[in-house]
Amino acid sequence: MKENTDHCEQVKVSGKVAPVEVRPITEDERGRWDELMVDRHYLGARLVGESVRYVALWEGRWAALLGWSSAAYKTGHRDRWIGWSEDQRHQRLSLVANNARFLMLSEERRPNLASMVLSRTVRRLSADWEQAYGHGVVLAETFVDPTRFQGTCYRAAGWEVLGRTQGYARHAGRYRSGSHPKLSLIYPLHRRVQEMLSAVFLSPELPVYPRALLDLNRVSLEGLRDTLHKFKDPRDPQGQRHKYHAVLCLAVLGWFAGQRSYRGIGRWVKSLPQSVLERVGCARDGWWRAPGTETIRRHLHATDPEALHEAVCWWLEEESRRQSKSLRRARFMWEKTPDLKLTMGSNK
Repeated sequence: MKENTDHCEQVKVSGKVAPVEVRPITEDERGRWDELMVDRHYLGARLVGESVRYVALWEGRWAALLGWSSAAYKTGHRDRWIGWSEDQRHQRLSLVANNARFLMLSEERRPNLASMVLSRTVRRLSADWEQAYGHGVVLAETFVDPTRFQGTCYRAAGWEVLGRTQGYARHAGRYRSGSHPKLSLIYPLHRRVQEMLSAVFLSPELPVYPRALLDLNRVSLEGLRDTLHKFKDPRDPQGQRHKYHAVLCLAVLGWFAGQRSYRGIGRWVKSLPQSVLERVGCARDGWWRAPGTETIRRHLHATDPEALHEAVCWWLEEESRRQSKSLRRARFMWEKTPDLKLTMGSNK
C-alpha cells in the first residue's frame, strides 16, 4: 500500500509541539504490528474481512496502532440510524468500516493524542480503503466494552454514541449471547450518509464501482417509462412474459447506473425492489417480474438504436428543466453513445 505522509498534525506534548503522522503500515511492518497487538491488546491481532492497519508516529516513534475491518453484519442501533432495508444492508455493508482495534503504545501522557489520531485516521480512511479494495467507505463504526473503557477519546473526536448492543456475537452465521453489551458508536464520513445508504439507488457520490452516471433517486422513472412507451413493440404479441417498454426502461437505467454488460444490467435489475419494477411498468404475476439477461439482450437488439438514443436525450433534457440542473455528465456520456449495444463489454 502506498505510503502517504501528508496526514500530519501538531500535538502539544510535555510543553513542546511535536508532529503526529498517521499512515497505513507497510508489509515489512506487519509482523511488528501483529506482535504488539497480541502482546498488549486484549482482543489480539486478528481482523475480519477487508482490513487496513494503521500506525501513528510521534517524533518518528510508534505511538498508536489502529486496525479497521469489515463492518458488523447486523446491529440494531446502526441499522435503525441508517434506515436501510435488509437487502440494502446486504448490498451496501462494504461501505461501512469497523474500527476493531485501537492501541495506544506510549506510557507518557500526551493530551488529546488519542482523539487526534482517530480524527486523522478517519479523514483518510475512505481513500486508503479504495486504494486497497477498489471501493471507499462512507461510515465508520466501533464497539466499546464499557467494563474496560468509556470511549472518551471517540467522543472527543466527534463520534456519536447510538446505544448499547444486546450482548450477542455472531459465530459461524449464528448469533449467541454471552459477551458483554458494547457501546455502539458511529462516525459519518459523508454528510448525507444516511440518505445515500438508505436510498433506492446507489448515489454517484458513493465511492463504489461501477460508479453511476446519474442519481436515479432524483429523476422521474415514470417520465422515462412514458417516453419509451411511444415505441412500437416489434414482437409477436402472443406469449410475451415481459413488457417491451419496461425492459427498455430498465436497460437504460442500468446503463446510467454504471453497468456495461448485459450480465451486469441483468444482475442490477434482479437486485431492484418491487417498487421500482412497478414504477417502470413491469408485468405482474403475483409479483412484479424482473426480466433476465437474455430478455434484456433480445429487446435491445430488436430496438432501433437511433430512436432509443433520441428518446433518452429528450428525457434527459426534460429532467434538466425539471430539476434546474444540467445533468451535464450524464448527457455528455449518453450523447457519445449512439448505440447502447456497442457499449456492452466482453462480460456478456
